[in-house]
Amino acid sequence: MNELHFSKLLTTAQLQRKLEADYFFNKGIASLSQNDSAMYYFKKSLHLSRKIGDEKRKADNLLMWQYVLYQKGAYEDALKIGEELLEIVRRTGYLHREAGALYNIGQIYIESGEVRKALECFNRAWEIHRTIGNQASDHTVPSIRE
Repeated sequence: MNELHFSKLLTTAQLQRKLEADYFFNKGIASLSQNDSAMYYFKKSLHLSRKIGDEKRKADNLLMWQYVLYQKGAYEDALKIGEELLEIVRRTGYLHREAGALYNIGQIYIESGEVRKALECFNRAWEIHRTIGNQASDHTVPSIRE
């Protein structure tokens, strides 16, 4: 479901929550250099996204939460978030975020010394980017493959 269609289905109160969720998500992005602040904003946005059933924003928040956990070295927690994220994006067909989640998981596997698992994740992420025509990935994921 596209963003405009989703927004038309919301009540006024739900639309207010969606705007708040978007606001907190953007605050989280702006706070990425401060892990704890970013986590706070992503969690607030995630909570609101769950309340209104906004699967796309929920996936966005989980992806960024996973990234922050990775940055903090909380690899096990980041993998758990990644599993939840993959379930959502595979169910909803949000391929761009699936590729992002797989890339993050691959990074975690690299840090954990599980290179084979990391390469599987990177290859799958690359395949998804090629499928959706994301040319930006041509400069990152294939270089990892080489």
